[in-house]
Amino acid sequence: GGGGGGGGYNNMAPGTVIDTGVVSPNYHNFYLCSQQAIKGTSVPCHYYVLYDDNKLTPDMWQMLSFFLCHTYARCTRSVSYPAPIYYAHLACYSARSRMLAKYDWVNITSENRPPAAEIESCTRPAEMNMFFI
Repeated sequence: GGGGGGGGYNNMAPGTVIDTGVVSPNYHNFYLCSQQAIKGTSVPCHYYVLYDDNKLTPDMWQMLSFFLCHTYARCTRSVSYPAPIYYAHLACYSARSRMLAKYDWVNITSENRPPAAEIESCTRPAEMNMFFI
């Protein structure tokens, strides 16, 4: 069976998709439980397809989302949401750290704000051709 939980209850199996009943009939959306809980309860993520220029079927979106949850390089198990989202979070955290190190954000006002090009050069240095995880 699945993971923990009292009273004989089990977690849903990894790869479980819910795309009827509790989802919005007005949008292409689904719930996907992509990982098995190590401890406690596994929680499915709610996905919305905002724009689909590839014209994928709902099943293809669900499979793609599930497979991307298995490509996160920092974990040997599947993760709760697709790896590109984790990587985007890491990249934003890295840019935030560089900005906090360079500027005294407490004392910046709209009058003395650095130019956008300067902020961009801080968050995306020219010598940084690769992002390491």
